[in-house]
Amino acid sequence: MMPSTAPTPDELYEARFSAELTFPLVVHLTRHETEVRVKRRELRLHPLLAPTPLWCYEVPTWSGPLVNPTLETERGVPSLIRWANALHGQQLPITVASVHGTDPSTDGVTVVSNYPGTGCPEPDFVTDLGVRRADGTWADTSLIPAVITPHLHGGVTEAPSDGWMETLLAVGQNSLYEYRNEQPSTMLWYHDHAAHITRLNVYAGMAGLYQVRDDDDRRIVRELRLRRDDDDHPYRPQLELPLLLQDLNLDLDPEGRLSGVLVHKVESGAGPMEFFGPYTMVNRKIWPRVSVRRRQYRLRLLNGSNARTFSLTLMTPDGAVVPWSQIAVVIGTDGGLRGAPLTAGPDLVLAPAERLDVVVDFGMVTEPSLTVVNTAAAPYGGTPIDAFLGEAPPGSPGWEARVRYPEVLRFDMVSDPRPARPIPPLAADFRRIVHEAGDADPGEQVVVIPDTGTPGHHQHRYVALVEEELASGDPAMLTLRELVPYTPGQGTMDRLIELTEPDPVTPGALVTRTWRTAAKLFHDAGVFTCVEGQVEVWKLLNLSGDTHPVHLHLSAVQVLGRVHASAPETVPRPESLDWLDFDPQHPEANPVRVTLDQDVEITAADRAWKDVVRVDPGEIVKIAVPFGVLDPATNTFAPTGMLGRYMYHCHILEHEDHDMMRHFWVAPRLITELMPHHH
Repeated sequence: MMPSTAPTPDELYEARFSAELTFPLVVHLTRHETEVRVKRRELRLHPLLAPTPLWCYEVPTWSGPLVNPTLETERGVPSLIRWANALHGQQLPITVASVHGTDPSTDGVTVVSNYPGTGCPEPDFVTDLGVRRADGTWADTSLIPAVITPHLHGGVTEAPSDGWMETLLAVGQNSLYEYRNEQPSTMLWYHDHAAHITRLNVYAGMAGLYQVRDDDDRRIVRELRLRRDDDDHPYRPQLELPLLLQDLNLDLDPEGRLSGVLVHKVESGAGPMEFFGPYTMVNRKIWPRVSVRRRQYRLRLLNGSNARTFSLTLMTPDGAVVPWSQIAVVIGTDGGLRGAPLTAGPDLVLAPAERLDVVVDFGMVTEPSLTVVNTAAAPYGGTPIDAFLGEAPPGSPGWEARVRYPEVLRFDMVSDPRPARPIPPLAADFRRIVHEAGDADPGEQVVVIPDTGTPGHHQHRYVALVEEELASGDPAMLTLRELVPYTPGQGTMDRLIELTEPDPVTPGALVTRTWRTAAKLFHDAGVFTCVEGQVEVWKLLNLSGDTHPVHLHLSAVQVLGRVHASAPETVPRPESLDWLDFDPQHPEANPVRVTLDQDVEITAADRAWKDVVRVDPGEIVKIAVPFGVLDPATNTFAPTGMLGRYMYHCHILEHEDHDMMRHFWVAPRLITELMPHHH
């Protein structure tokens, strides 16, 4: 047998930043139909690795197929995409494993996702290959069907084209989806959304960027001179850098060398544990470098990982931290451009599916290079870890935080500095949504949520994010508990929640209410019936131990406020919550009691349009959810005709696949008034 030429994990790490970053080619969408196929491809993720088999999107062209291209369109110009499943004779091209045990080298802390391959060198680990069925048995990866469900994430999309998870396309099938593109310029992304296997299909390669352009966007490109004089790229300006960040794991051959095959490995076979890989790739290149001039660039950042949150920190070659706030401003988020730029924070935090639009002035950098490292622990709970360069050894804080290799990419400076140009006006039609006019920041244009005559002036909805056993001894599940007021004598499926919070009607007062769970699993009956043209307030209460990035389909949202506990002991510890510990005859005798009484200032990043909202442990996040399109001339929302049933869910894909997903229905007001009261 010939010796393997594949690298060891150490050799791969030594070769970091050896490959220049590449960018996906652009397909400009028109009113004419565009075919996008899902096919098996082999891509080289690093120069030292063998080509890696993936399931990719591709667009056929006269010069050959474009793999995972950026799809680009104009605001208000509809596009037609025929999604086709061309995975004939294919099996999922990844190894799926669950590993459980404890690592004696880290005092019992389970950190086996830091190891490449399916297992761990320690003998007391047990590896189950394949996927776990609901009955506890295991299915081989080869049995997972090659089905797909396309979804345009962040798109204001009609329900039949939105990507309902049960609308599966089998091999050989195709479906024509229409996208109106009637939304401000922004960077969306398209990815798979197939029922219960989204985590595997997206990880296998099914993700790409989708750009909506308009006059506001072109003004930024023009006035910041992001399109160089020698720029012959037909669509993407050369000084605008789309960056798709994803973590991954790689399998090992019998010699302990990296085979190039992707591994989806989680740390327990008992529940919906998240995938955290030791390696990071940008635009499907592991640890790339990008050569930049010392001048302004526009970074379009997307976290496309299954579960990992990135807290991106800039570091000099000698390990000093450079805050982003010194060299960057944020001009947009998930839902598009802001009305005015914001100074970036010291780190750029991106939970799964979040995006940031950032202008960086590399002309202010005196170092020869800046390395981007990740300082977010996994799972993420709202706080970063210390920044460091170099592999984290076993037992170190970085290792225990599941950040074995912190590096993401490196910016290399290649020219003399050029003076920065002023940031031009951004989105003229941007408005902040607020409860009251007095909530506005100075000089800010706002939309006050209209009074609909309901208590609190508009529809309030409550959702509790919890991890629980559905029956005694079952694996833990993540659920979105849709809450409704409890009246003594009503039946309930499990423990009540007694919530004390700031009174939405009386400023400065607190109110205590008892809530029962009306639905929590995806296939439970619908609870949220939403009226088109109205603005609702949803309150997301996180009673779990991790941050959850909650994504709503159809509607971009805005954060109205965040509520914490002034006394931390008034929020029960997640591990102490037994949701089955109640008497069905007297449920009010043992509710879960929660007191969140302190409104806190929302962050700068919250003051923007979002379609993914981070909800940290032990807090309520209040979001405004408009079911209509904003008319900036009147500061009102008008119906759009976007009717039907849509989904909302945690965008940690392992959580989504294990039922942290629910649905809502949008209908005209009269239709909702004709519904029976019990619906």
